[in-house]
Amino acid sequence: MIGFPTLSVPAGLTSGGLPVGAQLVAAPFDDGIILALASALESVTEDLRP
Repeated sequence: MIGFPTLSVPAGLTSGGLPVGAQLVAAPFDDGIILALASALESVTEDLRP
């Protein structure tokens, strides 16, 4: 454990249709920024739910 908040989110699809993810990392105790970034990223990426 490094003490940095991290979050993995879907980030779209490759040209071949394979899923791509993004891992976000912030400074210690900046959990709010990670959640805001994840929300923004999910709002602009393609809907990947089955």
